[in-house]
Amino acid sequence: MLEQIKQNIEDLISRYEVLKAENTRLEELLRKKETEVDNAKEEISALKQTIDNLNLKTAFAATGEDSARLKARIDAMIRQIDKCLSLMS
Repeated sequence: MLEQIKQNIEDLISRYEVLKAENTRLEELLRKKETEVDNAKEEISALKQTIDNLNLKTAFAATGEDSARLKARIDAMIRQIDKCLSLMS
């Protein structure tokens, strides 16, 4: 009976070590994925900024008939800037 208990304890220790190693591996994988997500978010933000810049460039290159659309875009941008400033306060 004592031998059986000893064997059970050794099995539990062995399982613990395996699970501990797996947990360490998963934690490292999680950190890696979080870094990838952060990088993707930064890239998305940069791409959105590029799109906004291109839209603005297109709007400023608009002809006289598009001036109302240009004014609406500028007003929308000003509202976005005001919203950002209010969130920063």
